[in-house]
Amino acid sequence: MQIDQIIGFVRCVEFGSLSAASRAVGLPKSSLSRQLGALEQELGVELLSRTSRGLVLTEEGRVFLDHARQILDSVASATAAVRHTAEAPSGTIRITAPYTFGATFLAPLLPAFFRAYPLINVHVELSSRNIDYGAEGFDAGIRIGTPPPDVVARSIMRNPIMLCATPSYLARRGTPATPDDLASHTLLLIGNPRSTNVLRLMRDGGVTVVGTPPQLVSTDPVMVLRSTLADVGVGQVPVILARAEIASGDLVRVLPDWTMHETEISIIYPCARPLPPRVRVFVDFICQALQPQP
Repeated sequence: MQIDQIIGFVRCVEFGSLSAASRAVGLPKSSLSRQLGALEQELGVELLSRTSRGLVLTEEGRVFLDHARQILDSVASATAAVRHTAEAPSGTIRITAPYTFGATFLAPLLPAFFRAYPLINVHVELSSRNIDYGAEGFDAGIRIGTPPPDVVARSIMRNPIMLCATPSYLARRGTPATPDDLASHTLLLIGNPRSTNVLRLMRDGGVTVVGTPPQLVSTDPVMVLRSTLADVGVGQVPVILARAEIASGDLVRVLPDWTMHETEISIIYPCARPLPPRVRVFVDFICQALQPQP
């Protein structure tokens, strides 16, 4: 049973003839007659008697008419509700983000988002674990690095890493001039402590591996940044977390002619379903808020 068949039946009752009803629904009379016949065949009863004076409801037709009108009222209400939601998005969004990014970048944006969209609730899980967004019911998430293949990803910023140290550390231990000079320095690296962590530096298309064992390895870049600021050693510092310290001179770049791997930060969401308005406005808001300023 199709909604068009129900609409056609109700219009036939309201207008009293196939000709008038067909003009009302914008269908040829023959097409509307076939719709009505298919509906009656599916129900196994005659809904309208065809007479020389027009269409007359049967007893079964009267029963079906009450329910048909309720169905059309429900469809109209549902359509209005969805349109209202599109105009004023509402509901709950479940998102996930790495802890450092969520606390540093996402949290400061939420007050402005809530002012713009007061009917939207945001539930945030801060975690660095691999997440199956569709299976776990997340609407969107922040991903650092290569996104999974089964999601839509929108880039929001680049994440360059620099070797940095404080001026006081360099005054005490000396400023490295080459990667080999790092052998006499304390290294602080971002990485997984359960894996082998070595420092790789790139220049002119080549890669140099620094074999000095790091004194600190942490999955949390803020821990590495704070240890670097505390004069512990030469640290891998994400520029997005240390712009102020670099600009003020509290941190000095070490080996500026060498670079490290740069990661991309994206906001991702499942691609298997249309994006609800509440999720779409959140994704657009975050992308606009975090795009580089000219």
